[in-house]
Amino acid sequence: MEKRKLILIITGAILVIGAVVLLLFLQLWSTDEPVDINHTPETNDNVVTINVIGSSPEADETPRSDVTVPGRGNTPGNITNLGYIVETEDWLYIASPNGMMPLYRERYDGSERHEVNPEERGFTYINIVGDWIYYSNMTGDPGRNIYRIRTDGTGKEKLNDDNSSWLSVVDGWIYYVNNDDDFSLYRIRTDGYGREKISDSQIRTFNAMDEWVYYSVKDEAGIYRVNMDGSNRISICDERADILIIEDGWIYFLVLIDTPFINKLHKMRLDGSECERIAEDDVWFFNISNGWIYYGNNSDERYLYRIRTDGTERGLVYADKTETIYIVGEWVYFSQIASRPPMYRVRTDGLEHENLMN
Repeated sequence: MEKRKLILIITGAILVIGAVVLLLFLQLWSTDEPVDINHTPETNDNVVTINVIGSSPEADETPRSDVTVPGRGNTPGNITNLGYIVETEDWLYIASPNGMMPLYRERYDGSERHEVNPEERGFTYINIVGDWIYYSNMTGDPGRNIYRIRTDGTGKEKLNDDNSSWLSVVDGWIYYVNNDDDFSLYRIRTDGYGREKISDSQIRTFNAMDEWVYYSVKDEAGIYRVNMDGSNRISICDERADILIIEDGWIYFLVLIDTPFINKLHKMRLDGSECERIAEDDVWFFNISNGWIYYGNNSDERYLYRIRTDGTERGLVYADKTETIYIVGEWVYFSQIASRPPMYRVRTDGLEHENLMN
């Protein structure tokens, strides 16, 4: 009897183990990933169209490995100045003012300068996160679509078909203004999936910062903030604002005081409190670095000036016309044509000047 009982126990155990293995096999077999027909690589010109506009934004919500890379692709100040320069730990990437705006990278001492991709032109709103450069192609057909390319110049991919400006890459998302949709605010993941509309407002400029997107609106007064998913829109200022830059817990922005186009530089806290004017000059483009605001002064031939963020120590840096402005270390890079990359650079103390077009 004992032997028969032992045989029955062993037989039952074998049957149970077999049933468990069979169930695991069936579960794995039934959860294979489906093939995504919207992610078919193109073979022409080494370009991959990752997302087709017009398909459902929710066509694929599965995060890719490169989507979860945290970080910011460029500073709010650089993007507000059209994003022709971006810094990484080891390299300075800069669009050239010569020709059709090729992208170069160089060491901070000016050595090892070379073109990222000799066949690609029109780099604007440049962001770099990890090994990828994200940008709007100004010279493409139809133009201003979002692309990405690896920092070594390989692996070019097209991410959308929208006419896109003011690109800002933050924590796996690209925030941008869709000029094809009445300048509405959109975002798309850095792999080209999950395209979403965030705001119907006609965006002038915006900054994405700390779970919020702050923006000014075309042809109306006000600065607003909205959650990064488009929810909870709040008005934080009723001034008629132009460009804005967020730095160290403050929003720096231009207020249209009177016509024709007189802009006064202001700042306020992120919640709209402590709003104050910083300078009495008529300010053009501006950028911020290490407690200084550098700006083109329309009150003085649009020469390059700087002033402390608390409104003190205003002074002339360089007596020449200034449009877009970038600060890299002890150098201020600037253009004299708003739509062009930096053409010159000058020391922050104004004592040394170089022509970048040579």
